[in-house]
Amino acid sequence: MENLVEKLQIYLGKTLNLKISICRWKEQGKLPFFLIDSYDFFETSLLNNPCLLMVSKNDDALTPNTIQKHWELVTKKRDIPCIYISNTISSYNRKRLIQHHIPFIVLGNQIYIPDLGLDLREHFKQQRIRNEFFSPSTQMVIISALLGKKNERLNPTELVNQLGYSHMTMTRAFNELEAAGIGKMINQGKERWWIIEKTKKDLWEQTKSMLRSPIRNRELMKLFPTAKMPQLLSGISALAETTMINPPSIPVFAMGVEEYRQINIPKGLHLSAVDEAELELEIWNYDPKLFSNQGKVDPFSLYLSLRGTKDERIEAALEELMETITW
Repeated sequence: MENLVEKLQIYLGKTLNLKISICRWKEQGKLPFFLIDSYDFFETSLLNNPCLLMVSKNDDALTPNTIQKHWELVTKKRDIPCIYISNTISSYNRKRLIQHHIPFIVLGNQIYIPDLGLDLREHFKQQRIRNEFFSPSTQMVIISALLGKKNERLNPTELVNQLGYSHMTMTRAFNELEAAGIGKMINQGKERWWIIEKTKKDLWEQTKSMLRSPIRNRELMKLFPTAKMPQLLSGISALAETTMINPPSIPVFAMGVEEYRQINIPKGLHLSAVDEAELELEIWNYDPKLFSNQGKVDPFSLYLSLRGTKDERIEAALEELMETITW
């Protein structure tokens, strides 16, 4: 955090042509624990005005509404301008903070402090995706678009109900898509919409290198005497339903990680040695039932789950699978 403070001093000094002194706020220990857990607090003076700096410890974890609530709590404790400090912030969240009149500084990028008459809009850098792949929630948004209606507009509120994620998680997913330049974001009042600008095939080609296998783990399983086989085919078993490849010696099924954790034993499944296994179970990062059709996992997740397999038969079958998709 001290390194961040140094960067802030350099940035403010360079931008405002001022020598800035920053020290820790001695009264921060009186704040609620959740605020201390989310921020570091410092005092400084800008243009001869005392200010409080609310420095985010985790840029990805906070929505504009959450920041506003926290900011209001802090300003009640210390009646001076309180400025939210972040390393990075998405274009959408920046607009939301401005709408809420929350002063903020994005290091090396932008200063918005209306109380001091500062609104320095430099070239805005969108938040970069930090990983090579999209998060599972963002991947689900993309697959939902690929399987949905032509030119469908998606928004976080609808997807919360459809995919079972929280509104905050869906907001982060939309931020990831916006940062990566995938599709087009439109803001209409309080609503935010994501639109595929081109065709679904273009979306697939644009994103498939950033999509990962949904499989978290594979287990060989055996059934208790009264138990029934799972119902959702996956892996080569599902591939064999659509292409000319032969099915495997034991069937392959998929199950979401939450379902696996909750009803593994009551469902009558237990781990098995290789020579006694009656099925192979894929445990997925997201619920495969959400996009399943006719007892099989969706074709895009199926492709991703087998894409890395070094087998010419499977590679050929995957090409055949993609040829069956109506774009």
